[in-house]
Amino acid sequence: MSTEYENVQELNNLPVPSTAIEVAEKSARDLNNCKIPQFFENFNASYQEKLKNEGWEITEVESNKVISVEKNNIKYLLIITKSSDTQTTKVTVRKNS
Repeated sequence: MSTEYENVQELNNLPVPSTAIEVAEKSARDLNNCKIPQFFENFNASYQEKLKNEGWEITEVESNKVISVEKNNIKYLLIITKSSDTQTTKVTVRKNS
């Protein structure tokens, strides 16, 4: 199953899956907080591949769950985690200075 992506203009055209569901509870530091209806194992690798293909430079910060992405001198911290039900993956986007 291939994932469709939408580029979020407010986030320097960061690709986000079109199936992403925005989550209401987000901290003040979060720019975007969403759930993707895919297993973490399936989603994480393909998402990082998509980011690389779109010209984002990826640096692992903490295993493959916390990554720093940079493009056009704009940096974000992406936190990609398995949700408690394990059926979905959570993605949190934060500004990374």
